[in-house]
Amino acid sequence: MNKSLITLAVNARAYLENHKDTLELPFISRFPTNSCEIASLVLAYIFKDEYPDIDFFIVKAKKPSCGLHFWVEAEGNIFDLTADQLENINSPIFGEPSAPQLHEYKIYEKSEIRAELKDHDWSDRLHALPEISQVVRGIA
Repeated sequence: MNKSLITLAVNARAYLENHKDTLELPFISRFPTNSCEIASLVLAYIFKDEYPDIDFFIVKAKKPSCGLHFWVEAEGNIFDLTADQLENINSPIFGEPSAPQLHEYKIYEKSEIRAELKDHDWSDRLHALPEISQVVRGIA
């Protein structure tokens, strides 16, 4: 497991918490509540910027009576910046090989981040991602 992925995820979580009121991203103002999709896009983008040769996936899942949930899969590990919005989960998930609390969700799609960003409905509203990535990665 790439330890720096965990560091990037922790830093991304902190950045989103600290800037949720000023970022112009869909649903981010209520972070971590109802913002799993955008948080996953942000995190996967940051990962891809730092490690362009690794595949990063957005995982889309459903749970009956709860709706949808999204997280990032990287090198077979789960990164879920908004897991603590879910029932019985008290913290985000940073690079765990499994997450029993997510087993209640049925995965219906996994898509690589480049394809996801290219075809996403919000692609025209994600102009802040390069700047966020630079700040979280310590470049800006």
